[in-house]
Amino acid sequence: MSSNTDIRTAAVEAADGLHSITTREPEAPAPALIVNRDDCPEWVADAIREAHDARGLMPDDLTYYMASAAFDAIAESITEDEGDDAHEYADAAPSVYTSDLLAYIASDSSRSDAANEAIADHSAATIEDAAAFAWYEEAREVYGIMRDACEGRAGVMA
Repeated sequence: MSSNTDIRTAAVEAADGLHSITTREPEAPAPALIVNRDDCPEWVADAIREAHDARGLMPDDLTYYMASAAFDAIAESITEDEGDDAHEYADAAPSVYTSDLLAYIASDSSRSDAANEAIADHSAATIEDAAAFAWYEEAREVYGIMRDACEGRAGVMA
């Protein structure tokens, strides 16, 4: 079992393996283009690839951004309750702007399918709520993948 300090250290290493190459504001949903540095650790690239594969996505700016933000969140604060940490991270992920939410569901068919599912199962009443719900769920999933990767790395470092 890795300590929270080791997991945070791994998250810092991961965050250092990524960098922003341009600000995309006010374009959305990702405010910055995140890419792997040339010296990005392989385990970080593998975790980001896994996050894309989990949703069947091709390389995607928003997934990179969510992964980078997840590494930052893990480096800043981590508790023993992964569920609470994932919720706290994902709760802040969806944009509050309608144009961003619509861009999110338009960016990939898996995202629009997730939004449609949220409407069908009555988790959301409007398209904006459905997009926010789908974005939240994707952010939770990305956070979990990045945390698992940091825990794995921390175990190797120990």
